[in-house]
Amino acid sequence: FRIDDPGSVAASGTCQIIHHSGVAVLSEYTPATTRFWRFRIPVQTTADGYFEAGTIALGAAIVPGKRWAEGFTMAVEPIVASSDSQSGTRRLEERGEPRRRLTVSWAHGSKLDRLRANPTTVDTLSAGASTPVLAGRDDVVWQLEALQKRAKSGQLPLVVLPKIPATYTTITDPSLYLFGVLEGTVQSAQVVGDEGVSEYVRIESLTVTELV
Repeated sequence: FRIDDPGSVAASGTCQIIHHSGVAVLSEYTPATTRFWRFRIPVQTTADGYFEAGTIALGAAIVPGKRWAEGFTMAVEPIVASSDSQSGTRRLEERGEPRRRLTVSWAHGSKLDRLRANPTTVDTLSAGASTPVLAGRDDVVWQLEALQKRAKSGQLPLVVLPKIPATYTTITDPSLYLFGVLEGTVQSAQVVGDEGVSEYVRIESLTVTELV
């Protein structure tokens, strides 16, 4: 970007550049019964004289009980329409900005024996030592099933965060989050163990496609 100086401003000073989008993570928020949330914009002067917000979405965190396996893929695909003329000439027309597509899996598997035996005593995961519990260890497939239901099988968008910060944070680096829709089937494959008692399962790949 470029900031033009019309010649009527001071030679030095400070300014704030506000990112066009981001994700605010309330890691230290203690869940409580809430009827309303209010978003407040402090009184301030803008170049255009007004404020404008595109999409403001408020959601809960659904965290798998184990980090996805190494080998995930992030693809950037063009959005184009192609057509061929009668002579065989192909024409391409861009229909939108390229979108990212994240594909992850849990090929390293998760053990369900402790979750089956006594789910109240399993080790838990949280963003930090003093933050609320996010999931039980190895609770992956059921968390993903819950995510699929909450997203209405992809009808509702979601935000993917590779890592949840331990303190209140606003993430503006687009490489650290992805706003999109869930695609694919939540599918687990049993490797060893007794069904309903001590399964060791692998979770097949899931894809989140960015909304642009």
